[in-house]
Amino acid sequence: MITLKDVDDKGKIAFPSDLDPWLCSRSQIASYTRKAHALGVRFMGICCGNASHFTRAMAEALGRQPPASRYTADMSKHAYYGTDPTLIDFNTQEVCKNKF
Repeated sequence: MITLKDVDDKGKIAFPSDLDPWLCSRSQIASYTRKAHALGVRFMGICCGNASHFTRAMAEALGRQPPASRYTADMSKHAYYGTDPTLIDFNTQEVCKNKF
């Protein structure tokens, strides 16, 4: 059963990087951060259950790019849903040529 907390800001169901069922997901933390910031909250944090990827999600939701952002998934390079043009060449030409 999908509940409201499973849906992100854009109305899409949370992606596989959001599989922490006993905690908030990264997209939920980012959504919370954006909403709190819009209300004027300028000091935010997470206590029990915090992990570095949640703190990174908060920072990125506020438009910051901490050094750890290099670990954030680049969904443009996802094998099936990515939009990076190099994927098309690899998936069509290289796979056929090398018979992966």
